[in-house]
Amino acid sequence: MNLKQAIEKILAEWPQSRKDRFGVNPLALFIRSDFPLIIRTILGNDAERYTITGSAGAGNWASVPWLAVMDSKITRTTTKGFYPVYLFREDMSGVYLSLNQGTTEIIKELKRKRAMEKAKAFALHLRSSNPQLSRWIPNIELRSSTPLGSSYEEPNIGAKFYPKGNIPDNSILESDLKELLSIYQIAINKPTSPPSRPPEVPEVPMQKMIGIPKPFLLLAGISGTGKTKWVLDREIEGHNNVEVIPVRPDWHEPTDLLGYTSRVSGSPVFVPTAFLHFLVRAWRNAWSAELSLSSSSAMLRKMVPFWLCLDEMNLAPVEQYFADYLSVLEQRKWISGVYQSPPLLVIGEEIREAVRSALGFSAGDQLWTAFLGAGGIPLPPNLIVVGTVNMDETTHGFSRKVLDRALTVEFDAIDFSKFGGTALGESEDEIPWTGLSSFTDSKEIGLPSEVTSEVLNFLEKWNAVLAQTSFRIAYRTINESLLIAGSLAGQPVAKILDWIAMTKLLPRLEGDENKLGMDREGGEASYIDDIMADWSSRFGALWLGSHAKRKLDFMSQRLKRSGYTSFWP
Repeated sequence: MNLKQAIEKILAEWPQSRKDRFGVNPLALFIRSDFPLIIRTILGNDAERYTITGSAGAGNWASVPWLAVMDSKITRTTTKGFYPVYLFREDMSGVYLSLNQGTTEIIKELKRKRAMEKAKAFALHLRSSNPQLSRWIPNIELRSSTPLGSSYEEPNIGAKFYPKGNIPDNSILESDLKELLSIYQIAINKPTSPPSRPPEVPEVPMQKMIGIPKPFLLLAGISGTGKTKWVLDREIEGHNNVEVIPVRPDWHEPTDLLGYTSRVSGSPVFVPTAFLHFLVRAWRNAWSAELSLSSSSAMLRKMVPFWLCLDEMNLAPVEQYFADYLSVLEQRKWISGVYQSPPLLVIGEEIREAVRSALGFSAGDQLWTAFLGAGGIPLPPNLIVVGTVNMDETTHGFSRKVLDRALTVEFDAIDFSKFGGTALGESEDEIPWTGLSSFTDSKEIGLPSEVTSEVLNFLEKWNAVLAQTSFRIAYRTINESLLIAGSLAGQPVAKILDWIAMTKLLPRLEGDENKLGMDREGGEASYIDDIMADWSSRFGALWLGSHAKRKLDFMSQRLKRSGYTSFWP
């Protein structure tokens, strides 16, 4: 019997065997005796260094049967150290090959909470110091009904999942086992690897992350105000979750971002891009949380936000090279807590092998199989795209269809006190959104009726003032404004309106005296003046210190001085 047959035997027979008396049950005996022998046969002479133990339970049936392969230099017992182990889900829907940790002894010493913190810190330490683990998922779900069965989940370092009914070929299973044992030996032999238990690893302070209402940010401001640095500061150690891609002036179509197929050699060769590689990296993190392209909102908290910065985004015409992303961005949805997205990169049958090879997927990779089932690579639920924007003679402007799909945030504060000079007169608000959101429909967020009323009245007044112009807003902006309000729940309404004004409304406003209403019958007042009159009373005491007032003052003065104005500096 080979490894595949052994795994399939356990998955098939366990549910019925578990109903029988434990005693000398044939399947329990198989797991304890025959299964370890199969592993020893695969390892050959290398098996001598390992203690190989299988268990169906101790006195009673386990909820999660297992087989561990332990290097005797590290541990001979599953209660401590770290080791590769096969872990079968309690419902027998599949099995994991996991590099895991024994936590029984450390729990006795430190109590469960502190022990799990150390186990997770050690897992992060190993993943960050062993690049080979990037292809092994960091989270597992054993669906166990017992605390002991579930206790294997948090200490997981890296794993692969084999679903029942779709177990890979025996050669792939053996290759995966040998690969994980190789990673295991590298970890053991590194100077920083512990002999028996996780080391003291500095803990990373966790910050409360507010979910971003729309995963597409435009950071505006003059050059050098820290826009790109803000994105780089979102990096989480060990996760490689930030990528900065400089935009080239000659980008004019989506292939510049998503890659293209070359047939110069006679057969298709796919040429990928840094953007596409990062997209796959984000999906690997999301996939590790749930093994599904239809992620659930409950699993979103296990995912890391992946920040992709398109630096100097408008050096090329955004409407051209970014068209596919802008389209799919509006089609992605969270429906009753379940994520759905069409493919951003469509993978036709004729280029499947070329794309798979270019992106480094193995033929049996479950994520790749899921992509093929979806017809291509969708937008990951944990991807946030940020474009840094400068406006000068070398750059392109933004159409309202782009601005309508983004959240625009201005970086305009220059604080000389950072270099020993004079401090700013007022404090600058940090961008509040640094996490992921599972909402695309404002009707699902449960916003208090009084806040909803304030936001809608604010937006209705905007449309009333600008009724005869193209600056009016429609359903997308209304929905996203309410999502902004939901993300900032608990803040003063005026503060919420300030963020809506700056991210969704004022970036749309631009033009000369005629376009902004100064040619209307009755005087010199522009639409900007009408907006300021309404907002000054609506914002109350917060008006004088608001971003919106400062920006409207700038735009009004610019209009009167030069006959033209816009949001952009």
